[in-house]
Amino acid sequence: MKFVIVLLCFLSVSVSKAEVPTDSSIKEFLKSIDYKTSTARACNTMHADFAAIVKKAAENPQLSQKQKDFIAEMDKVYIQVIDNIFSWENIEPKYIAFFRANFTQEEIDDMITFFNSKGGKAFSGKVQLISDFQQATLKAAAQEALVQIRGTQKSLMQKITSPVTKETP
Repeated sequence: MKFVIVLLCFLSVSVSKAEVPTDSSIKEFLKSIDYKTSTARACNTMHADFAAIVKKAAENPQLSQKQKDFIAEMDKVYIQVIDNIFSWENIEPKYIAFFRANFTQEEIDDMITFFNSKGGKAFSGKVQLISDFQQATLKAAAQEALVQIRGTQKSLMQKITSPVTKETP
């Protein structure tokens, strides 16, 4: 009996270890959904945001030239920091660790198959569109809910504050 229990324990450990996805399969998955490009886009967005701040500061007549120069110099430092933090060499190991901890090899393989398919590529290419739709839909629903809540509050407040009239029989 002890032998069977030990064997089952050994097999369960072996099976669970076999399910941990390999780094190479996770990298293939990341490539199939082009996370490297989306990371670069996020970095470029931050670059543009800082460039807009620097431009606005350069046009601000209330700032001294020394302050404007300081902001421009800080912009260069920020760009370097952003480039380092958002570099694929820095980000990729974090993705690998996340997917290794949360997905099995079979799941990674299935996602690779899906995202390399026509439908998967279409979905992946339209993720931002889907996200924008989701945000707009939820925002509209929240606004509708607020309108109804405010209407209910107003109605209840009128009932509470209106004078009580006695009905005569």
